[in-house]
Amino acid sequence: MLLGAVALLLLTACLNVASLLLARATARAREIAVRAALGASRARLVRQMLVESLVLACAGTAAGAAGALALLNIALASISLPVPRLSAATLDLRLLGFAVLVVGVTAVLFGFAPALVLSRTHAAQALKDGSRAATGARGRRWNRALVVVELALASAVLVASALLVRSVTRMIHAPTGVVADGVLTATLQAPAAGYREWPKVDQFYTALLEGIRRQPGIEAAGAATALPLDAGWRLPFRVDGRPPARADEDAIAQHLSVTPGYFDTMRATLLEGRLFADTDRRDSEPVVIVNETFARRVFPGEDALGRRLVSTATNIGPLGMNVVGRGPFRIVGVIADVQQAPPGQPGERAVYHTARQFPFRAMTLVARGADASVVATGLREALRRQDPSLPLGNVRSMNERLLARTSAPRLLMVVLLAFATVTSALAAIGVYGLLAGAVNERRREMAIRVALGAQPAALARRVTAEGLALAATGIAIGLTIAQLGGRLLQAVLFQTRTSDAPALVSTCVILLSAAALASFAPARRAARVPPTEGLKVE
Repeated sequence: MLLGAVALLLLTACLNVASLLLARATARAREIAVRAALGASRARLVRQMLVESLVLACAGTAAGAAGALALLNIALASISLPVPRLSAATLDLRLLGFAVLVVGVTAVLFGFAPALVLSRTHAAQALKDGSRAATGARGRRWNRALVVVELALASAVLVASALLVRSVTRMIHAPTGVVADGVLTATLQAPAAGYREWPKVDQFYTALLEGIRRQPGIEAAGAATALPLDAGWRLPFRVDGRPPARADEDAIAQHLSVTPGYFDTMRATLLEGRLFADTDRRDSEPVVIVNETFARRVFPGEDALGRRLVSTATNIGPLGMNVVGRGPFRIVGVIADVQQAPPGQPGERAVYHTARQFPFRAMTLVARGADASVVATGLREALRRQDPSLPLGNVRSMNERLLARTSAPRLLMVVLLAFATVTSALAAIGVYGLLAGAVNERRREMAIRVALGAQPAALARRVTAEGLALAATGIAIGLTIAQLGGRLLQAVLFQTRTSDAPALVSTCVILLSAAALASFAPARRAARVPPTEGLKVE
């Protein structure tokens, strides 16, 4: 989708170049025709216009490359999102070369063709009725068509950008099922050398969490193998008592191991049953807690509490298999869905084991408190008392972790907003170039109208209306294209439809505003044409 937006943006820029070159050639039609009639070589005239077009294109490309590099440096300095390798981003020479090639081809094509046609125009035709050129009307029609196509492409890019921005915004602010404010996290790895057997692992984490909870300023504490927005192990399972299915038909769910106190610390919502307790140990019945999606999909219209699950996985951890085997595990609770997948991905079935029955040496500690620095000090002090040889790693707030996990969508939103800005600017330049050229060509006509009693304000309104009509036509075509391609766009949207009214309305408002702004200067110039302009002899 992003590559498609880049392609449309590049095509819009090429159409802008083509429109300006065609307008420039049309404006010089009379001069070229007269020079050709007076004996100037047509080949020389074509070469001259072609060279001028290439010079303009090269100057614009160089300015664009310099501007892109400057904007990239500004973006790198201003974007504070934790995106990996973002600081190493630079201009891709291959992409720059491709852009130069496309602009060069556009300059040659739209510089050569008009020059060849205009060099064959007879002087008598060019001077007929004081016209700027016999080909002027045809050139203006082509110019209008190019501007309309440019506006249509700009409209399609803006619609896609607006839809994706709204989609990303909803993705970023989608509920995670927990309350992240006030939670501090830290990773911990108990080495196999000192914690080879399950009883030592269980005793270590049980004592550590009890010590953490006793620290001043800490309200609750727990640990888990995977935090929200991180996926657990996707393992097969079956419901005990149901007919066994073929191996390739076993249902899949995420399996995570959490300690007693984890759900309380994260403030997850318990819907049915109970949470894990310290009495859920190795010598007690194996138990699990499932999420709402699991209960709804696996037991539709039934009560999930008390049902038992059997794991059909062959390897579920170096310690867990030795402790509880493959079950069966009795469901003792159902919690509201916690997002255990990256942003934008649909919710999955999740099974939570208690770490006292399904232990792991590597866990992520979570602790809640009003002051993050006090909580961090409490974590380090409790670990120092329990085992001073173990380091506490990656100490961050839960909000920082969530921000890091949503950094890619946030960066995408920034890029899309930049695309929308550039696209609007290109559309405005196209409209301005067309209207400015039209006003320059029709200055004498406008002067005569003023001399005959026309109001200058009426001329300004006419120019503005022409710009808005072009914008409205382009917007209508662009919105139609966007809706026709809605199926492709819908596949990458999150909780957003292609018919999203705010996105469509914002596209129309932005492009119409850009067209009105681009029409202001030509309209003002048209209103200020003096009546004496009509008396000049060309």
